[in-house]
Amino acid sequence: MKYTHIVFDIDGTLIDTERAALESLSDTILELTGERREPESLWFAFGPPAHVTIERVGLPMEAGLRTWYEKFGEAFKDRVSIYAGVREMLEELRARGCELGVVTSKVRFEYESNFIPLGLGGYLPVAVCCDECEAPKPSPTPMLRYMEITGAEAAKVLMVGDTVYDAECAHSAGVDFALATWGAQDKSVQAEYYPQTPLEILDLV
Repeated sequence: MKYTHIVFDIDGTLIDTERAALESLSDTILELTGERREPESLWFAFGPPAHVTIERVGLPMEAGLRTWYEKFGEAFKDRVSIYAGVREMLEELRARGCELGVVTSKVRFEYESNFIPLGLGGYLPVAVCCDECEAPKPSPTPMLRYMEITGAEAAKVLMVGDTVYDAECAHSAGVDFALATWGAQDKSVQAEYYPQTPLEILDLV
């Protein structure tokens, strides 16, 4: 087995949060500033932690985070879905003996309140959240933390994500990277692999 550990990003990789995240951020900006910014202009919100996005759009941190979390939660049920093939992929990887985990720019509260209810957490026993590291992606720190927890060797780890933040985190930690092209907006991100569907991850192990 080439890789014994498969580590995933969440948004744009395991679950489709595009509409919920961007529309709720647009609504947050409108509520707090009166300015309407179209969701399509806010793609930069994918990848970095929420506090980085709030700072970039110029909102007060506490009110911005609180309002965005609330609006995202309201949109979550109707606008967030698991990508086709993800559950089957995770089941098969686990059946093959792969160790699975998550390295995410979500804080632990977001991870537990927004991701765990979808029912995928049981496949992913190790989750490294950005508030548990000295620096978030694209720093290698979250991936190095995963390897510290699990004892994994870099050569045996494959990270799967949809942004340049994920790629830089993996590569700077000495880990190979697969771009989740089914969720990636930028298909030119440097990667060792470019799977077109989640099930193609199975061919890489």
